[in-house]
Amino acid sequence: MAIGLMAYSFRIKERNTNKYVNLDDVDNTDMMGFVRDFLGTWTRRFFTNANSIKAFTVLSINTDINNRRISGQFLSGEGGIPAEIRNVNDINQIRYNKEAEDSECIPLYYLFHIPTSTLGIIILERFRRISVKQVLTDLMRRQFFDSFPNYTLEIEPLPQRKLMDMYLRDGMVKKITLSSFNSPNNTLEERFANDNRDVENLATYEFTIRSRRNRDLNIFQRVLSNIANGNANIDAVNNLVGLHEFVATEINATFDINGKQKTIRLDQPDEINAIFDISNELEDVNVHPAYNVINPLAIEYLNSLINNE
Repeated sequence: MAIGLMAYSFRIKERNTNKYVNLDDVDNTDMMGFVRDFLGTWTRRFFTNANSIKAFTVLSINTDINNRRISGQFLSGEGGIPAEIRNVNDINQIRYNKEAEDSECIPLYYLFHIPTSTLGIIILERFRRISVKQVLTDLMRRQFFDSFPNYTLEIEPLPQRKLMDMYLRDGMVKKITLSSFNSPNNTLEERFANDNRDVENLATYEFTIRSRRNRDLNIFQRVLSNIANGNANIDAVNNLVGLHEFVATEINATFDINGKQKTIRLDQPDEINAIFDISNELEDVNVHPAYNVINPLAIEYLNSLINNE
């Protein structure tokens, strides 16, 4: 994945009661105002950290009051490793010797959704391995504590169960894959056992059910939901399709949500992440997309998450 959107929860907890509070009333303050003030504080003002050699600033701020959204771009990068910068078309020529203090700063998209309820959502762009989540969280928590010492700001990966429910409820099932290290009837294992070769360590066997073009496999939604929620095991799919001799140890399902596909492992739902790959929506993943290219994709992703609340 070259370019993705990562979703995080944005919540405020009162220290004394340990309860989450509505985001439009944190000690009589609307968090829309706090977020705008925070972003304004770091507009064209660089934060640098000598320990991690990170650079961070805010490039732009766009506010949608009616939908309670704030979006724009950060500028961020990280140094730390000296390197020779060469031209790939003339590899013998060193254009520049990069020092440990040098940082390649690139624009990274952000979107804050601050509803009047207790759960907000932040969507941050991840470009290759570059992300601003940690430095953003540290700076925002520091400024938040100065203004609201009796509250705690939490920015965490979006709850896994929320994502799972979204895929199962709103997504179209496009493919189901059952995997195993053992072949049906142990045929291959027995054949190669005489040669003292362990096929188990060489191959994975897969049985795939794939939807036809413009079709889906939503008839499996209930059984997939039961597996994800721990109310059924993988055998439920085996029995449904009459695959009795194939003992699967892993099940993956590919869902289509608003024309974009996501594959998740249903027997380990806690490993689901909220990274939404948008590489296929871009003309060139090696060129960083502009704000007006990413913004509609991020809003579409946000709406799919909001509709599942």
